[in-house]
Amino acid sequence: MARSSSTSTTKLRSKHHVFLSFRGEDTRVGFTSHLHAALERKNILTFIDDDLKRGEEISDSLVKAIEDSMLSVIIFSPQYASSKWCLDELVKILECRKIRGQIAIPVFYQVDPSDVRKRSGCFGDAFAELVKRKALEIEEERCFRAALNEAANISGHDSRKIESESKFIEEIVRDVFNRLCKMFPIHPTNLVGIDERIRKIESLLEMESQDGTKAIKGICLDMSTSREMQLKSDAFAWMRCLEFLIIKGNKAKVQLPHCGLEYLSNMLRYFRWDGYPSRSLPQKFCAENLVELDFSWSKVEELWSGQQNFENLRRINLSYSPCLTKVPGLSKAEQLQYVDLQFCGSLTEVPSSFEYFEHLESLIRHGCYNLQCFPRRLDSNNIKSLSLTNCSNIKKSPEISANINSLYLDGTSIEEVPSSIEFLANLQRLNMNNCKKLSRLPSSICKLKSLEYLYISGCSKLESFPEIMEPMESLKGLSLKETAIRELPSSIRHLKSLLFLYLDGTLIKELSELPPSLQYLTANNCESLEIISSSTLGNSAGSQLSFANCFKIDQKALMADMQSKIEFGKALNHFEMVLPGSKIPELFSDQRPFGIKREYTVKRCGVRLVFDENPDSPGISVEDE
Repeated sequence: MARSSSTSTTKLRSKHHVFLSFRGEDTRVGFTSHLHAALERKNILTFIDDDLKRGEEISDSLVKAIEDSMLSVIIFSPQYASSKWCLDELVKILECRKIRGQIAIPVFYQVDPSDVRKRSGCFGDAFAELVKRKALEIEEERCFRAALNEAANISGHDSRKIESESKFIEEIVRDVFNRLCKMFPIHPTNLVGIDERIRKIESLLEMESQDGTKAIKGICLDMSTSREMQLKSDAFAWMRCLEFLIIKGNKAKVQLPHCGLEYLSNMLRYFRWDGYPSRSLPQKFCAENLVELDFSWSKVEELWSGQQNFENLRRINLSYSPCLTKVPGLSKAEQLQYVDLQFCGSLTEVPSSFEYFEHLESLIRHGCYNLQCFPRRLDSNNIKSLSLTNCSNIKKSPEISANINSLYLDGTSIEEVPSSIEFLANLQRLNMNNCKKLSRLPSSICKLKSLEYLYISGCSKLESFPEIMEPMESLKGLSLKETAIRELPSSIRHLKSLLFLYLDGTLIKELSELPPSLQYLTANNCESLEIISSSTLGNSAGSQLSFANCFKIDQKALMADMQSKIEFGKALNHFEMVLPGSKIPELFSDQRPFGIKREYTVKRCGVRLVFDENPDSPGISVEDE
């Protein structure tokens, strides 16, 4: 008991957390300085002899510093035992360990712990030199030997086991930090002045008030590193002034009774609960002050029945709520700007009130595969993005504002694109991938002057692409992969800004008259493709062409054309091509079937790769300078 009491008292009045004992000539400017800096970064108060003030007796100051520390780190380096000063420190540290319960952590830096214990090797040589130089008394020498033996038997850290010095230091700092944390009492008692401070905190909490505390208006609970928590149904019953409630992180760690919550503050403005575990909100909850509601990954089925006054609501996120069957009545949410209902798989209807939200900017519905009913139009002039991706029951695109930037209709049952799409003057991206019932595109699509990306891959009934009757000066990317298109209109060459063209898996037989701006063309698995005109290769700054599994292509003519371009200085700065085949093209003079290593010095380089199904076969590497 006496030792325990002394140890606790020492902890409370310690001036330093850590005392560093080291041989300055060995490690001061290297390892020790780095360790000291790492400890300080962890806010661990560390004594190093540089801290001594001028004029103090070093020996007395060191003794006091060791006694005033909670933990000592002893850095045994090759020349540590050559210093009587270091050995005096060691003896004092071990004395404090025995009498005061102080922790000692040995660090064996570039020395073997057994050499310290047995005083052998270079460490033993250093000790022998000290004994000879200082002519130590027999008793003093015996004391030092015993101290070295005792310290070497304490569990510590060996630098030889970790190659990286930075990782070695991290390991030491982690050990020191963990040991210090265990030394501070979790439930301290008999602390002078603690009662007065507790009373002050209790007065701020207004423990006797029926309205809860007015001082606390926000709660943020991060469950990412916390253990599971079970809340009572009346957990927020007295928090009448709560305005901000955030429970984030692991979505399954906070649980409620089956009946859910009884009460929530009507003052709530921001409410986020990742994985909200109840089927609904309290029936008496009034949401007139609510500005943002974030219930992603929730188990909610219906937030509440009837209408609420949402005059301040701007954002609502119910994404990944698989049980949600009905969107709450939001007819009075005149300020609504953002709605996210993605992957609400049980949702069947979006109320018609969404037609009239004038401030709506983004409406995300993708992944609602049971959605049957959607408003015929959206009147908001502010809407910038609409996503109905994988809403497979939607058969018609709603009428929307001309100000929209992005429209995602992938995986819907849309059969045709209305000609009125030409009025979407600001549309930059139109995605209709995997619309299996889409059979035609209107010619008016060329009137979309702001369109940058048109992706209609996987539309297996789409057999033609309309003529480009007007310039589409902004279009950069066009994807027609896995469609039934057999030919491209000659007017496609007028797409002056087109950089990316994807034709994989189409029925196209010929590629000609493509835009000179084209930099990336893929036509893999086009089994009908036979002809590629020389103009297809383009004259742009860089091109990547891929024709894998296009077995009807006349490779010889294509390779000859490319060779002529290189020979006449018309080659591309960067060029990649993938062609089918099982032989090295005749263009290459060296036809040996085994590995070849060559170096080429060329100003411009066309790269041709022949791939073998055998992963162990050598490849071809060409480097340009």
